[in-house]
Amino acid sequence: MSLRNVSAIRLMVITFSVAILTAQVTHVGSQAGVPAYQNESWVRTGGPIGGLGYDIRYNFADPNIWYVTDAWSGFHISTDNGLTWTPSNQGITVIFGPTGDSIPIFSATVDPHDPNVIWIGTSGTGQIFRSSDGGHTWVEMDNGIDRNLRPLTFRGFTVDPRTSDIVYAMGEISSPGWTPDGGERIGLEMDMTQGVVYRTTDGGRNWTLIWRGDNLARYCWIDPRDPNVLYVSTGIFDREAANTDVDAGFPGGVGILKSTDWGQTWRVLEHENGLLDLYIGSLYMNPANPDVLLAAAGQNNWSTYGGANTGGVYLTVDGGEHWTRVLPAEDEIFGAVEYCDNFPEVAYAASTSAVYRSDDGGHTWQRFGRPNNTWGPPGIVAGFPIDMQCDPRDPMRVFVNNYLGGNFLSEDGGQTWISASRGYTGALVHHLATVRGYPGVVYAASRSGVYRSENGGDDWIALVNPPDDLPAKFNEIEALAVNPSDMYHALAVPGDFGGILYTFDGGQTWEISRVPVPVRVIAFAPSDPNTVYAAVTPDRCLEPEAIDVPECNRDVFGLYVSHDGGITFEPTFEGHALISAVAVHPADPNVVYAAVYGAGIAMSADGGSTWTMVSGDRAFVSVEALEIDPNDPNVIFAGSEMGGIYRSADGGMSWVQVGAGLDAEAPVSSIVVDPTNGQIVYLASPLGGVFLSEDRGTSWQALNNGLTHRSANVLALSYDGRVLYVGIEGDGVYRLGTP
Repeated sequence: MSLRNVSAIRLMVITFSVAILTAQVTHVGSQAGVPAYQNESWVRTGGPIGGLGYDIRYNFADPNIWYVTDAWSGFHISTDNGLTWTPSNQGITVIFGPTGDSIPIFSATVDPHDPNVIWIGTSGTGQIFRSSDGGHTWVEMDNGIDRNLRPLTFRGFTVDPRTSDIVYAMGEISSPGWTPDGGERIGLEMDMTQGVVYRTTDGGRNWTLIWRGDNLARYCWIDPRDPNVLYVSTGIFDREAANTDVDAGFPGGVGILKSTDWGQTWRVLEHENGLLDLYIGSLYMNPANPDVLLAAAGQNNWSTYGGANTGGVYLTVDGGEHWTRVLPAEDEIFGAVEYCDNFPEVAYAASTSAVYRSDDGGHTWQRFGRPNNTWGPPGIVAGFPIDMQCDPRDPMRVFVNNYLGGNFLSEDGGQTWISASRGYTGALVHHLATVRGYPGVVYAASRSGVYRSENGGDDWIALVNPPDDLPAKFNEIEALAVNPSDMYHALAVPGDFGGILYTFDGGQTWEISRVPVPVRVIAFAPSDPNTVYAAVTPDRCLEPEAIDVPECNRDVFGLYVSHDGGITFEPTFEGHALISAVAVHPADPNVVYAAVYGAGIAMSADGGSTWTMVSGDRAFVSVEALEIDPNDPNVIFAGSEMGGIYRSADGGMSWVQVGAGLDAEAPVSSIVVDPTNGQIVYLASPLGGVFLSEDRGTSWQALNNGLTHRSANVLALSYDGRVLYVGIEGDGVYRLGTP
């Protein structure tokens, strides 16, 4: 029996199953007669999970209060024991990103003497903020920090056990901040960093540099018996040390610093002390015995260089003089270690592959993870574990915060996990999709995977369930499409993966359709969901300087078509065609438009067998968005990465620039037309947010009330026109309208 026949039989079975499932889903309706743009304000959904998570901490006076940081969306507070979160960034003046809305907060520490006092540090700008009201408002306090060292990132704070006035701040100097010429220095793959340790003795009014060296500094531990004794960890998994020598095959690194004279002099704990790896991403002191410390070691490039396998978890019982590797690393990088503050015999370690628990102070360990070397809540593949925190009341209750986003909670000692991220997101959302008849159903694709909400974004269902023959990491979704008539039929493309994943059961299981990499755009034909078009184009090739690069002129690039809903694909537009956007006619699956980078817009009326160029203007060489008006398919909109929006009223034969009220230089990343009223058009711009036209694109006005982040990547509109969703670079999904 042929693959196509097998697939057809399978499709009939799954379609019947989906029909049963669909009947069980509540049919949600919007408020009658209210189009999306007439709603007063955008609503931040706080999801899906994602971003660049960093620290997690709790309030010593009330352990029901927890804090997390994210390098895109700032500082967040939970008052329900770490389950739901609210951003709290009032007074934080540092911003970054295309629209100046993102809040780059990395590190956070709660003062053990006064839990209303919290210290936070920024990524890249070298700023320090202090809160005296439990994180609700912030004041900058970084006098004495050398501004010439920027880009400077503060990666950790430690408060002296004697007094709140003495605080240590550990940081990273990116290579442009320490090289004589201000240039970037890359090792094998990543930035080569130096590090600093600052100290204040007056509660943050003034800071003094007490160490500077050849790798970033992250954690500082103070011996409570003798606060002159300090330990500082250096290095992290995704940076290389300034003393790295690639030509000599030397990984560099500093290891662990120890001072016995309050930071006046430092001794390096390194190879001769038993540390095989000098990139120490995490360090924790046993609360019952300060001579006992755990360290997590590993760096993406060097820990396995030449088969070295130097990473893992190390234990010392004599104040760092001798270290023993108690957990070797094989195909994993350890990012966090932790002792439970009130239960010092319980320790945790987390890697990219699993979570480990020790019940004897770190000597022996149990491993908890999936057979495919991943871990995390159902439907989620954890990113890189960057910080951990035990609940002080229960050693079996532990949180892990992750690079690539997501704050995860285990209540059984690391065996199983749930997402504790409601309201906490810094997600970089790449794609959104809605479904006919269900205004509250929206799919989102981001760096952390594929998610679906069935209640307008209030809750998100994680759909990262990789098939057995897919590499373990199923995140960083580059393209997404959902059958407009079937909420359980979706296609997704993980980054750096040779194929398209398809599901007919809403993401519970996925299978693979092999196509050349990388797929940039997937589009269902609205009138025939069995017809799917996929553009195979590397993002890196969509740059003016890349037009003549040999790797960007490959015959496999172009457009591919499927006639079985995405199970199999065949080429339909080949020959060095770099396609950046695709739009399919709402009533004829054979009529398709493709934006060909460097050439213009092409149209096929026979399903891709033959093509006609329908534009040649310079403005069309970098089209990022194509949209056909479902009310009148002769009307087509094209949005340019170089700025500007164009409209055709004759099926693409001629075009006029429209856009009064728009910044002529602002790029257009997404366009949607209201299916119930062709006069209503929305567009998204990474440099300006969301815009509305009530006259078919002739004039525009901003539609940003309630958007705290305006770097808008993608739009999706419900098929009744009443709910508009926008995916943001660094703050998840917002909703306009109530399903």
